Amino acid sequence: MTAILLAAATAYGTGFSVPVPANFEEAGGEERASPATGEARMRGASEAGAAGVVKREGGVLLQQQIPPPLPQVATANVIVTAVKPGDLESARPAVCERLSKRWVKDGATLQKQGVVPTPWGPACEVIVQASKKGPNAVLRVTIAAAKGKYSTITCNYDQRDEAAQQACDAVVADFHLD
Repeated sequence: MTAILLAAATAYGTGFSVPVPANFEEAGGEERASPATGEARMRGASEAGAAGVVKREGGVLLQQQIPPPLPQVATANVIVTAVKPGDLESARPAVCERLSKRWVKDGATLQKQGVVPTPWGPACEVIVQASKKGPNAVLRVTIAAAKGKYSTITCNYDQRDEAAQQACDAVVADFHLD
C-alpha cells in the first residue's frame, strides 16, 4: 500500500521554511494555555527541552504525533537548523565523506553517505544506524547548501516506519532557503 503524505502547514525558521508532513507537528516554543491556571505561557525552554533549544537558535523541530504500532519503535522527528552563512562545499564527494565522520559516534555505524540530487542542487547526505537510540533507529542528515549559506536537515526515525521516511523525503524536497 502506498501512503500519501500531505503537508497541512509550513514551519518557518531563521532563513528557511519547510512543510509539516501529515502526522507531524512543530514542537517547542509555541504559546499554550496552562491547563491549571488558563494562563498563557511559552512551551519550549523548560518544558520541551531540546525543542526549546532548537527553536531559540532559529531552527525547527517537527515531531511525529503517533508512532506506528511496532515493538521498540523509535518515534520520528525532523530537526532543521537555522541557516548560517558560509560555503561548506559539502556537495563535493571528498568533503561529504569527511563531514560524514561527524555523525559516526557513540556506537553509531555509517550505513551510507554521498552526494544526492535535491531540488536546490546536489547535497551531502549521511545515513547512520543509531543503535544507542534503539535497535532500528536511523539518523539521516542532509546538508542543504546554496547561495553561500547552509542548514542541516536531520531526520531521526525507525527504519521500519515507511511513513516517517516519506515525511523526511517530503521535508528535504520542499525545503526552501529564504
